[in-house]
Amino acid sequence: RQLNMSFVLSMTRNSKFGNTSQSSGISLSCSGSESTISECIRKENIDCGKENGAGVSCSNIANENKTNLQGGNSSNEGNIYVDDIPICPDRFNWQEADVVCREMGYNQTISYFKNSHFGQIPDWFLNSWTGFNCRGDEASLAGCPHAEDGACSADSGVAVVCSHSEEANVTLVGGQGGHEGNVFVNGMPVCHYSWDLKDAWVVCKQLGFASVVSATTGSQFG
Repeated sequence: RQLNMSFVLSMTRNSKFGNTSQSSGISLSCSGSESTISECIRKENIDCGKENGAGVSCSNIANENKTNLQGGNSSNEGNIYVDDIPICPDRFNWQEADVVCREMGYNQTISYFKNSHFGQIPDWFLNSWTGFNCRGDEASLAGCPHAEDGACSADSGVAVVCSHSEEANVTLVGGQGGHEGNVFVNGMPVCHYSWDLKDAWVVCKQLGFASVVSATTGSQFG
């Protein structure tokens, strides 16, 4: 704001833009509503160390919230970045992984990781996305509730492996007739994690039924 810019693209630590020329520095505590740094609480002559400089990237154009995968052997896998900033693993689960793969144009999530599976990530960002709470049906990760104050360690990057799945052959096994049973897709059982009536309705519809009576869990049919 003081530099007449409209947006903060990234906040950085660890002297991302090069070591400072001196070890002593300033500690700031701003509320965010100030117009200039001079209005913030400051402590001067702090022993920062030359490698602990804070940085910022400003712009008059907002971030695009564009997700991409980096470090993998092909375009369907990699550590997850949003606007080239890695995301942190807090509350990232299958729902979030499904959203990422869908956003990248894939219809299946093979796996996800929280340990920088495809190589260490840069650890100097202070505004990584974190604290996700996706339903799983969002069109993009930006559509999920999240915080943007994460500081990921180099070994905590989130990664996914996505795929274009083959045609799903659905069968029901163990029931008293073709109308019920444990759900199998291409010969593999469907786990009941996040399984609900909406999923069951798609299965019933694919099998040619007009409605769904119930969605069962815990291998009810054996």
